[in-house]
Amino acid sequence: MKKKALIHNMIALLLCATLLVVNVPVLADKAPLKQNVMSPWAIAEVYNAETMGLLPDMWVAVLNDYTKPITGERANELLSVSNDKLSGLGLKGAKSSATFTLTGEVNREQFVEAVYALLTQYEPDQNNDKVAYLTDKSIIKGDGNSLVLKRACSEQEALIILARSVQYIYDANELGGKGFAWTIKNKENTVHLLGSVHLANASVHPFNKKLRNAFVKADKLVMEIDIIKMAQNQAQAMSAYVYQDGTTLESQIGKDNYELASQFLQSAGISIDLFKNYKPWAFNIVLQQIKENTVTTKKANLKINAKYGIDMWFNNVAYLMQKPVVELETVESQIALFDSQKKEDQVAELEKTLQDVNNEEETTEMMKTIGDILKTWKNGNRDEFLKVFDVEKLEETEFGKNLLEDRDKGMADKIDAMLKEDGKNTYFVVVGSGHCFSKTNIRKRLEEKGYTVYNFYE
Repeated sequence: MKKKALIHNMIALLLCATLLVVNVPVLADKAPLKQNVMSPWAIAEVYNAETMGLLPDMWVAVLNDYTKPITGERANELLSVSNDKLSGLGLKGAKSSATFTLTGEVNREQFVEAVYALLTQYEPDQNNDKVAYLTDKSIIKGDGNSLVLKRACSEQEALIILARSVQYIYDANELGGKGFAWTIKNKENTVHLLGSVHLANASVHPFNKKLRNAFVKADKLVMEIDIIKMAQNQAQAMSAYVYQDGTTLESQIGKDNYELASQFLQSAGISIDLFKNYKPWAFNIVLQQIKENTVTTKKANLKINAKYGIDMWFNNVAYLMQKPVVELETVESQIALFDSQKKEDQVAELEKTLQDVNNEEETTEMMKTIGDILKTWKNGNRDEFLKVFDVEKLEETEFGKNLLEDRDKGMADKIDAMLKEDGKNTYFVVVGSGHCFSKTNIRKRLEEKGYTVYNFYE
């Protein structure tokens, strides 16, 4: 029962609070952040390719120069991953056993021919014209003057062509992650409300075309917290995780718990001294992150992290589009929520984590549950979501009530203000799914204010 309670509480955070699942630092690494090399114009679409899971595991594990010409070996790897993504859809023509045999330095024409062969499995070309087929679908665009097919194909070009191809097949078959979405209108104002899961995997990407289009057309993105801005102010946020008066973690959780935690961290090559002044709730999340990272490193099938997160995608793309981002809450308000927990409750949760900290089975079980939640999100199946995640059970606890009730009200009030603004405004609002299904959920509060909440897909 303790294990089940721990899993439920951790998942509650993934569905209700942005802050802790993306920003509690495991290590305070002050070294400059190294990045993959790519052209500025390619960043958005290469990011799309990565979130769709179109990069081979070994590519993700190391830094790459995506501007360099692609070799046949690496082109075949990319084509195979994209083929696996599409064959998993169960569409007519799926060939999971397809092989690709490009060799040497690959030019754009050779790569285009391979992509054409891949796509025509799912949508035959009656005209047998690969160039017209791919240009009509905006999969290849050239340099503005020509398609430059004889030029060497760069890795970033290959990734972009495949990302467009995969997204085209999804869109043509009305597939893609649907999520839990609604629309509210008042005067000339429109709010699209989307329930998110803060950690996800490539299975939910790409998102449904209608959802993406609504986001692109919106004037502003609205989130619990602007994750990118928060990351840019990491030092300020980190100060909230630690006691500022010299209080030590050991004095709050006890010597035995401190020693158990120290042993676990040591096994991961980390010194507990890095966290000697952490608050128990923040340290608990750190332990969970380290544990999950350790298990997911060993088990490639557990690729669930913030990089694929639903709100993370919208946040990143908004920045790339230079779309304004509005916050419903602040880092300080979410920190205050966790600071409000009784110390004994913080310690009790930490002790539950320590009991199972070396138990890979427990982490695997939690990841499986998150995977089940993501399936319901991808399909937009609200009834199945509520079977997997018991919101009512969460609301029975004092922490669960604090996590939802007041915050639901605050978010609904701010959305109400948006709907009452002068002029014509469209907002795309992304919040944790827990805020869309609780007893005091945002939808219910808006209906109580007199609004009609429509199903987004109707």
